[in-house]
Amino acid sequence: MESGYDMLFSNACFQWIPDHTLLLPRLMGKLNEGGVLAVQMPMNGDEPLFRIIDETASNPQWGLGNTCFAFNGTLTPDEYYDILSGCSSNFQIWETVYCRKVIRKSCFPLRLEEACR
Repeated sequence: MESGYDMLFSNACFQWIPDHTLLLPRLMGKLNEGGVLAVQMPMNGDEPLFRIIDETASNPQWGLGNTCFAFNGTLTPDEYYDILSGCSSNFQIWETVYCRKVIRKSCFPLRLEEACR
């Protein structure tokens, strides 16, 4: 990838690319002075649904071994701060947590395991 960009933008893609410790400094190095790296990544591996999926997948009856479906390669906001502070003194990081109330209907199983029987 050549250099000299005013902006590099990614929406919900970088979570699938490994090794952000190397990736982000390389991308920052491709920016012009005053350029912007704008990245949005879902960090929902700790959400209840993903914990239930991992718990269910770890059950030997499914034969998936130690497959982890929740982890998607993202780091913590503190880890991103450490990475980016080595590249620039002018950056912003924030995390937004969206809350959704899900109303359980009697036709829905309480646990994913119940749905897979």
